[in-house]
Amino acid sequence: MSTTHNTTTERSNGLIRGIDLAVTVLIRLSISLGAAATLDMVINVFLDVVMRFGMNTPIQGTYYLESGDVPGRQGSGHDAIPTYRQFTAGDGRDIVTTANTERMWKAMAEVLGHPELIDDPRFTLNRDRLKHKEELWAIIEPAFLTRDTAEWVQLFNKAGIPVGMVNTLDLALASPQVLHREMVVELEDGNGSSVKTLGNPIKLSRNPRGADSFPPALGEHTTNILRTVLGKSSSDIDDLLASGIVVAPRQEMAVD
Repeated sequence: MSTTHNTTTERSNGLIRGIDLAVTVLIRLSISLGAAATLDMVINVFLDVVMRFGMNTPIQGTYYLESGDVPGRQGSGHDAIPTYRQFTAGDGRDIVTTANTERMWKAMAEVLGHPELIDDPRFTLNRDRLKHKEELWAIIEPAFLTRDTAEWVQLFNKAGIPVGMVNTLDLALASPQVLHREMVVELEDGNGSSVKTLGNPIKLSRNPRGADSFPPALGEHTTNILRTVLGKSSSDIDDLLASGIVVAPRQEMAVD
């Protein structure tokens, strides 16, 4: 299965994947640098990444540093690019498109069936479209309602305009890419019970992911840890169990 999808959703997830990649690299570095140095690097990598990319890639931070104006919440759109936002399609689902260049804007006008907007002086350049964004939205929002989400995604991709469906949680977790990456795993306890949970995003090519295990029952590993880690004999373990200092399921109370 291909791991590449030409969608805005995949691009926006790149930041999270980048953070996970950084953590993976740090795990490797920890072998040679030691735990203390690695911990310091992890903390600072997260801080630096959030400051650099957490403020709308990093346009908002630069706006503030230059103007002194603190930007408000961005919501579902970009406050400086009126064609970089969320729109509702005819089937009631939302899509996000990023027509943030002049080529993309012209292609967007064509795909939406409004080629006349290209020569409209109100929308010639992004600064014009920003100035007249309410007028622009009044024209293109109804246009998005004329087709279903899947149709728009296909048309926008064909025109080279980044686009993606806004998934609800159930759709995101059922995505073929998510399943391919083993980000949904099912754990079984050996007694007929199972539970689904999220997988580990950090995957190392030379260290394949081991088998995921069901959360242990109370005291499930007590005897094994006392014997293999602390070197306790069966009689020592029996005394600890009898006194109530530790607990273990009956089947764990094995003899030497």
